[in-house]
Amino acid sequence: ELYRQSNIPKRLMPGAIALGAFSFTMDSLPGTPQIQNIIPTTFFKTTAWAAPGLGIAGSLFIIVVGLSFLEWRRRSAMAKGEGYGTSLLNEPEKMETDKLPNPLLAIAPLVLVGVANFVLTRMIPAWYGA
Repeated sequence: ELYRQSNIPKRLMPGAIALGAFSFTMDSLPGTPQIQNIIPTTFFKTTAWAAPGLGIAGSLFIIVVGLSFLEWRRRSAMAKGEGYGTSLLNEPEKMETDKLPNPLLAIAPLVLVGVANFVLTRMIPAWYGA
């Protein structure tokens, strides 16, 4: 719906999804529980929270460059007169917005994973004497 309201071409949607799902959120941020962040901790004898300053700096770099690229592509598409389009093939149905759940409910799993990762990173070695 955001793309339709802003008249942004649909073809730019995969890039926005990929930027959010497969870049700074997956690899760079400290504490992320992805496998590529966890496996090296055994070898380097660190935790998933190692080098938070470097991770945050890397994440900021990735998001700034990624958003700049997406904005450049959007502007060049707009300059060519390209917009969202009129083809309504495979469009989602209108969603009823009068009975939406509390938005904090969507954030709760993310917070829970982050807190559990942080707490268990410190508690498990204490429990097992590592």
